[in-house]
Amino acid sequence: MTTLVYLVARHPVNESLRYSLRSVAEHMPDAEVVIAGFKPSWLVGVDHVPVPQRYRSPANQLRILDKVSTTDRLPEDFVLMNDDFFALKPVDEVKLVHNGALSDLRRSPVWSWRWYRRALEGTIKALTDQGYESPLSYDRLHRPMPMKRSLIAGLALTAGPPVLPRSMVGNLMGGGTYALDCKIRDEETAIEELDTDGWVSTDKHSWRGVAGQQLRDRFPAKSRFER
Repeated sequence: MTTLVYLVARHPVNESLRYSLRSVAEHMPDAEVVIAGFKPSWLVGVDHVPVPQRYRSPANQLRILDKVSTTDRLPEDFVLMNDDFFALKPVDEVKLVHNGALSDLRRSPVWSWRWYRRALEGTIKALTDQGYESPLSYDRLHRPMPMKRSLIAGLALTAGPPVLPRSMVGNLMGGGTYALDCKIRDEETAIEELDTDGWVSTDKHSWRGVAGQQLRDRFPAKSRFER
């Protein structure tokens, strides 16, 4: 049985999580769901790993994952989810995918931001120090990712710069096939315009635009995860 572990920041409503879970209920009906972080009041039928969060920060994911790594009731193998990942068709297996060389992320404006730049450089150094001459990127894909609990232990405590947990663990696991980023970032793009392999992700712009409305139309009914 697949266990989906959602990393959830503090948010009183979190409508994207509601619809992500509706998509999971329809297309992954046998999956178990774990909420790691903040649990909205409307949410039921899930296991909860509470992690106090004082503020929103990219570093939150490291703190939450560190808690996940020490929670013995969770399985060794799980699938890492964000609250804005949506399944568009039945899912038999979540496969490991990458999007090329980790160093290529330096070309993206997003990765020039302070925390992301430090984490990217810290990840490249940590992996090359371990003998990975050309580490791959498992970030900037915005889709579910297979994980091993034992491999995320201690990532939040890494000396020096922070690291990117997805790319650290992805390289340690090894392999995977190439895939494209499936996040929509504007209000005009429809989900059919992206080659997403059955997954799509939104941001604050696309959620209030065409893609967000399409997702709300696709999953109008309450799921087993809602009061």
